[in-house]
Amino acid sequence: MDERVLTVSELVRDIKAAVESNFGVVVLRGEVTNLRASFSGHTYFTLKDDAAQIRCVLFKGQRMAAERTIAEDAEYLVWGRVSLYEARADLSLIVSFFMPAGEGKEALRIKALKEKLAKEGIFDDARKKPLPRFVEHIGVVTAAGGAAIRDIIRVGRDRYPRLRITLYPALVQGEKAEETIVRGVELLGSLPGIDAIIVGRGGGSKEDLMAFNGESLARAVAACPVPVVAAVGHETDRTILDLVASYSVATPSAAAELCTAEASELAREAAGIAAFLGERTGGILRDHWMRLDRALLSLPRPAEWIQRLRLRLSELAASLEKEALRLHRAADRRLAELVLRVETLSPLRPLEQGYALIRQNGVTVKRLATLDAVVPFSVRFADGETTAEVKKRGQATCAPDPNE
Repeated sequence: MDERVLTVSELVRDIKAAVESNFGVVVLRGEVTNLRASFSGHTYFTLKDDAAQIRCVLFKGQRMAAERTIAEDAEYLVWGRVSLYEARADLSLIVSFFMPAGEGKEALRIKALKEKLAKEGIFDDARKKPLPRFVEHIGVVTAAGGAAIRDIIRVGRDRYPRLRITLYPALVQGEKAEETIVRGVELLGSLPGIDAIIVGRGGGSKEDLMAFNGESLARAVAACPVPVVAAVGHETDRTILDLVASYSVATPSAAAELCTAEASELAREAAGIAAFLGERTGGILRDHWMRLDRALLSLPRPAEWIQRLRLRLSELAASLEKEALRLHRAADRRLAELVLRVETLSPLRPLEQGYALIRQNGVTVKRLATLDAVVPFSVRFADGETTAEVKKRGQATCAPDPNE
């Protein structure tokens, strides 16, 4: 019998090649023990279960990239490459990534759901709905009284004062959150006149965002007849809602800005329409005059026919000028309405009626109870500003504005 005699090095080298080529990168679940950090910055530990254990090494560069720490006696999901240290024939796992086992379960669930929905085409851009040119009425699904709805109202109405906002108060975290968000999307989507729906909250941790990573919400958004804007208030993680929504922005304020056009922009557009109508009318008249000239050149002294044609052309010109004038007036009225609305909403308008604006420490004072009697304050009138201080409750002394 021909037996091959191997050196120890040859055997270990063959085993190393077989192990590393067969397994490659694996994901292990186990409990961390014997955790220690070396002076070089590398981290060593043992990953075990009830029946076996394996040594692990997390090199310094990978540890810093992970942006998290690993703890003793805790259960983790660990990604790594199986390797064999030839000098001692020690089997170990070179760790590339790790996460707590509970967090890992949720991440794997979301990953599997994303793959499932992607195969169905729910994330495809082709099925997403565009926002209308002018959004008059938006629905909002978020917590009542939260920062998200306040930001949407403030930004939306600052940009477009006529904006209508309908709120569906929903839970945005916790066990029943996804169920209430789904109901809000379905209800607002069924209301006539709703141009778009904003769904979101004012940020939060990964755990807080679980309600926006559900299958039922994804399907409700995909089936919604109007465009849905995702505004969950986060930047590091894209939820399933971000992928299925027609638009995804980082904050509720950004969602309100996306959905609305500024009043000044509308005024510019109205002026552009008026200019276009004027040019169009002139073009039509020039075209008819040119046609008349060509007809005159082709006829031998058609005096009577020419007179009738000139009369018809004059009538047409008068009709076109009248129509152009009517369109111009309509555009001017629309522009005047927009300007009046902007002036009406100005925070300085009440000052023209005799009121004054009191600010202290950079904040507008709305109630006497909030006025600090020790700190001077400013008083803004329609024609200028002065400073004042409280001598006693109910009495103030004003200093004239040095700039006046």
